[in-house]
Amino acid sequence: MYWSRVKTILIILFLCINIFLLVSMMVSVNRTITISSETVEDTVQVLKRNNIEIEKNIIPTKMHNLPLLEMVNPEQDPKALAAKILGDGFKQQGDKYTLDKKTLAIRGCEFSYSDEAPSQTISDLNELTAENYAKKELEKFGAHLKYVVTAKVQRQGDEKYSVTFYQEFSGREIFENYITVILTPQGLISMEGYWLIPKKFTTEKLPIRHVTGILIDFLRNDERPKDRKLTVTDISLGYHRVDPKNSYIKETTAIPAWRITTDDGQVYYYEATTGNYIKNSSLKSSS
Repeated sequence: MYWSRVKTILIILFLCINIFLLVSMMVSVNRTITISSETVEDTVQVLKRNNIEIEKNIIPTKMHNLPLLEMVNPEQDPKALAAKILGDGFKQQGDKYTLDKKTLAIRGCEFSYSDEAPSQTISDLNELTAENYAKKELEKFGAHLKYVVTAKVQRQGDEKYSVTFYQEFSGREIFENYITVILTPQGLISMEGYWLIPKKFTTEKLPIRHVTGILIDFLRNDERPKDRKLTVTDISLGYHRVDPKNSYIKETTAIPAWRITTDDGQVYYYEATTGNYIKNSSLKSSS
């Protein structure tokens, strides 16, 4: 009789412990970090003393744990991509594919395309129509546009327009994943980019490092200019892909990353979980 009561008490105790651990795990996974106004102010002052200006209102004060993002290359074979863009009958020489006046170069997962003799007339090309025509060109080549966002439309000279697209997944930008299309009234003359498709998040969420700590790391960054005042114009939390250089990857993982943009147009990326600087990020900001 006594042993039966002890077993019941132990069962209830272990059940309570399991519930506590489960709740603790859920709280940890979905944890939100809030930075105090004092910490933000201290960070602003430290940066200012080191010739870096930043407005307090662009510093995020709340951060959530984030998972990794699985990504896939929609074209598993470079020759299949060449066939889509150039058509059948192309010639290959190393990483270049040609057909008539059209050239496609594929370096790792980056690509660039040019057409010296476009023949598809666009009679009403302007700043308002360029985006729509650029999307039609991408659809023609079978590009996946489900998560596409237009970054900017720029006029280059009298008749040339540049349209840049990037991707967002679940409200987060995928940094350095982009396509730029250049159009003239004669048609598409060039296209370049790096285009992987977001697939799904992993189940595990990872803790994100305080952005104030990232800003202090940026202060110490040897690659930022030291000979003049610098202004931080934007801070964003998104994803940065992980891939080997000069390799045609079929799938990869994107990690949570902080992007710091400065008034000279340069961008600096940091792993959001470790604070490690992501080197060789020379592309200009798409935003």
